[in-house]
Amino acid sequence: MRRLPLFCVPLLLAATVALAEEPGYRVRVDLVDGSRVVGTPENTSLKVDIGFDELEVPLERIRRAAKTQKAGELRIELTNRDTITGRLVPEPLKVEAIFGQVVLEMKHVVAVEVVPTDQIGWLPTHRGLVAYYALDDGASATNHAADRHHGKVTGVEWVEKGRRGGAFDFDGRGRVTVDHHAELCPQKFTVALWIRPAGPSSSYQVVFAKTNPGSWNQGYGLVRVSGDADHLQFFVNYYGNSAVKVPVRPKEWTHLACTFDGAKLTAFVNGKPVDAKAVASAGGPMGQPIGHTTKPLVLGGDGSGYAWSGLLDEFVLFDRPLDTTEVRRLYESGGEVELAEPVESPTRPGAAPAPETAEPPSEGDSFAPPE
Repeated sequence: MRRLPLFCVPLLLAATVALAEEPGYRVRVDLVDGSRVVGTPENTSLKVDIGFDELEVPLERIRRAAKTQKAGELRIELTNRDTITGRLVPEPLKVEAIFGQVVLEMKHVVAVEVVPTDQIGWLPTHRGLVAYYALDDGASATNHAADRHHGKVTGVEWVEKGRRGGAFDFDGRGRVTVDHHAELCPQKFTVALWIRPAGPSSSYQVVFAKTNPGSWNQGYGLVRVSGDADHLQFFVNYYGNSAVKVPVRPKEWTHLACTFDGAKLTAFVNGKPVDAKAVASAGGPMGQPIGHTTKPLVLGGDGSGYAWSGLLDEFVLFDRPLDTTEVRRLYESGGEVELAEPVESPTRPGAAPAPETAEPPSEGDSFAPPE
C-alpha cells in the first residue's frame, strides 16, 4: 500500500494512532438508517483500492467520500477538486462524538464529509449565528454553525466557482429544504447571502423563504414580485405590505442582507443600506412582531412553485440584527471575485410604503400568491 505522493504527508504522522492534539477538522458520517454521527475521528485516512494499487488518502485532503450505486465502490472528492474512485477497503471508522466514542463499520456508512473546524472563521462575527450554508459541500448543504439544521438537496447542481468557494446553481426546479425548528424562527434577525441571477425575469420567484407556500404570509423570505425585473424584496409576515426592496442585476454577483430589529426592516446591497420600513406587529399570542410558520426553510423556492433560477452562495442567518458595520464587514469578507460597483436603489429609508398587493401574474403563470 502506498500513500498519494501529491499529499507529501510524512508516513510517521500517518502511522500515529493517538494524535498529540486534535486535528483541524471533524467528520460528519451519514449512516444507512438515515442518522448522522458528528465528531473528531481517531482515523487519519481512508483506504481505497484503485485496481492496480491501494491508496491511503489522508482525511485532511478529503472534502467528501460517498459510496456509489456500484457495490463496494467509493468516490472521494478531494479538497483540490480532484476525485478518486475505487473499492473501499473496509476498516472501522472511530469517531469521538459528544456522547463518547463510536466505532462505525463501513458497511453501515453511506458518506463521510470532512469539515474544517475553522469553517466559520472568516465571518466577522459569530454571535447569534444560527445557520451558515457555505454551499461548498457538493451534494450536501451542511450547516457549519451547528450540528443541526442541515439541508436536504433536491435537483440542484453544485458548481466549483461560486462567490467564495463553490455555489449552488438553481435551474427553476431544484431546492434545499431545512426542517422547521424554533431556532429558525427568531423575532429579530439578520439574513444575508450572495446571489447571481441567471438572467432577467419579471415573474414571481422565491430565492429563499420560511413562510406559507402559495401565499407568502407569515415568516420571512426573499422574493421577486411579478412585473418587477429589477428588484427582489425581503419581507416579514406578508410579502405585499411588509417588505423592503433590493436592486439586482442579471449574471452579476450581489451581496444582499436584511436586518429586522423587531420593528423595522433594513435592506443592504453590497454592504450599504438601501431601503428601510417600519413593520407592524403580527399580533401573535405573545405580541411577537413576526408570526412564524412551522413550514421548512427552503432555499431556491418555497416548496410549491416559482423557484429561483441562478446561483446562491454563503447563506447566513443570525438571531439578532447586525449593525451597519457588521453587515459591511460581512460583505467585505465575502471572497475574491471582482465586483461591479454597488447598484443604486430607487427606494431609500423613509421611502413610500410598498403597495398592499402585487399585480396578478402575467398570462402563463400558473400560481400567484393571493392577497
